[in-house]
Amino acid sequence: MTEKIQKIRCFIAIDLPQESIEEIQRIQTLIKKQNLVGGKYTAPEHLHLTLKFLGEISPEQVQAVQEKLKTLAFKRFDVHLGDVGIFSEDSGDHIRIIWIQLAGQGVGELQQAIDGSLKGLFPKEERFMSHITLVRVKKAKDKKALMVFLKTIKAIPGPHNCLSVPGFVLKQSTLTLQGPLYKDLAFYPCSS
Repeated sequence: MTEKIQKIRCFIAIDLPQESIEEIQRIQTLIKKQNLVGGKYTAPEHLHLTLKFLGEISPEQVQAVQEKLKTLAFKRFDVHLGDVGIFSEDSGDHIRIIWIQLAGQGVGELQQAIDGSLKGLFPKEERFMSHITLVRVKKAKDKKALMVFLKTIKAIPGPHNCLSVPGFVLKQSTLTLQGPLYKDLAFYPCSS
């Protein structure tokens, strides 16, 4: 009888500082107050930018990922909270996600560098979009009114909305009935 290998659900992400999380919570509250959408709002401890989802991988694969990511060299870069938008089903009728963009020059470059370093282990991201999930939508009561309202939301300018990215994290995600539990497996700091 062969022993079943324990798989580890992993992803690579940029964590957010507390000031940015508080600004995102303010925006989530604005959306809630409109009462135009029902769904699950992302908890503060789950707010992050996913650079690459790796899925369920073996401990050996985790080790290989860690070794590959150690070789990445990238400069510190600045980002800010940008526009609020949606992802919808292919037909466009059903809104799945309300998100806020994490905008800045270095995000796409870092994601591509991660993709490049993991070439041969994981497929390249086909459509990376720098976003943070605000709400997983179950039902939109008035899609048109919601879309109009979302276009009016802007992050308040200030230090909470300009963050310098010190590095990225390889995270483990354990799915539970209460929601996912995240654990940092490794931190990869910028080289300068």
